[in-house]
Amino acid sequence: MMDNFDNVDQMLQQLYENAVSKKSELESELRKLDATIEKLGVLYGAKTYTSDMLKSAEPVRRGRKPELNKAPRVVKEKKVKEASSKEGKRRVKQGEVRESCMNFLRAATPDSRSGSEILDYLVREEGYTRNNSLRSRVYALLVQWANDPAIPIRRTGRGVYTIDE
Repeated sequence: MMDNFDNVDQMLQQLYENAVSKKSELESELRKLDATIEKLGVLYGAKTYTSDMLKSAEPVRRGRKPELNKAPRVVKEKKVKEASSKEGKRRVKQGEVRESCMNFLRAATPDSRSGSEILDYLVREEGYTRNNSLRSRVYALLVQWANDPAIPIRRTGRGVYTIDE
């Protein structure tokens, strides 16, 4: 029985020595890697970070910073303008715009026209007020009509339209 303990003791001693040897090899390799990192850091201007430095770093917070020592903003009431009382101020109705666009495209046949040319025509000839709302509405309607097979407006390129008749 004593022989078994001696054998186990020798095996454990051998495992311990192998582990210590492997640890020293790994530590040597780690020192080489640290030296290489330092050399490359000098060459490329990189800062060396340790795990402790990274753990202590605060996470980046995005968003609006609280305003200190400022009085709350006073919201002024907007004056309500009379709707539709001025010349040129009117609701852009889809049917009217479609007829105007189709008339313009018919006159341009067989050539095609871009969305900006159609918008210019609506402002110049039809009397619509040029603003971002009209621009967005006209461009969206042109895409919608081009995708509708019941309407003869066809898209020939990016932002370019023609009429099929």
